[in-house]
Amino acid sequence: SAGQKLVILNEELQANQQLLERRIAVRTKELQESQAMLVQQEKQAAFGLLAAGIAHEVGNPLASISSIIQMLGRKNTDEHVKERLDLVDGQLTRIQRTLRELTGFSRPTNQQQSTVDVHAAINDALNIAKYYKRWKGKTIISSFAADLPHTRTVYDQLVQVLLNLILNALDATDEGAAMEITTQFVPETGFAPARIGITVRDEGHGIPKETQEQIFQPYYTTKDHGTGLGLFVCRQLTRHALGGEITLIRSTPEGTEFYVTLPVVADCSSNESSHSSIVYSPETIVH
Repeated sequence: SAGQKLVILNEELQANQQLLERRIAVRTKELQESQAMLVQQEKQAAFGLLAAGIAHEVGNPLASISSIIQMLGRKNTDEHVKERLDLVDGQLTRIQRTLRELTGFSRPTNQQQSTVDVHAAINDALNIAKYYKRWKGKTIISSFAADLPHTRTVYDQLVQVLLNLILNALDATDEGAAMEITTQFVPETGFAPARIGITVRDEGHGIPKETQEQIFQPYYTTKDHGTGLGLFVCRQLTRHALGGEITLIRSTPEGTEFYVTLPVVADCSSNESSHSSIVYSPETIVH
């Protein structure tokens, strides 16, 4: 009898030990994920300060140069010279616009939830991505569903998730390749409420099959100079801030496809009356 009790107590001790080890592993993983999010937030804060400093130091001289160019253009009667001055002023305006977009994206994010047009968030993410060095030579096709409902979420964080997926797709594709962004309305079923679906599909080299289950883990990356935080932060934001989900649908040597779902605001739809498709080429944007 004493031996049987000793066996039972030993089994309970081992079970409790295993339970404790599992809890420690879960808490350790949560701590690592929190640390990864903190590192990413610190990097974004540092980037915001840097961008604000650059905009201030560069923006003021640009404004002065632009004023001088405009003054010379008004006083000069030579059409050839005036045309060249107008060209210079146009390029200065373009630089100033780029600086405004850079500082606008890098400012501290607004954590306030609002009713959001998903298509506007996609276009904002694309307008930021067009300044990325890997944009050149790529064709970006965005196909928007008609009458897509709105979602209620944090707008800046939705743009951040979309931008990260777009930049990853640009990194994975070679010059001449294409990337496609599509939206769709997913009706309510017996198992799930109505959702908004966003697909980001590229013609890149893909993610190795043996590593696909690890891509959402912190500090894991397949890039030579990546931090391993991009997709991890995307999943954390999508789940906890946006109330949705992000999944890898497929990834082969012919391309990769990610799918983001977001909740729908009841009785709130967009004003679009027809399906819209926009093709972003390296030089022009064709509606």
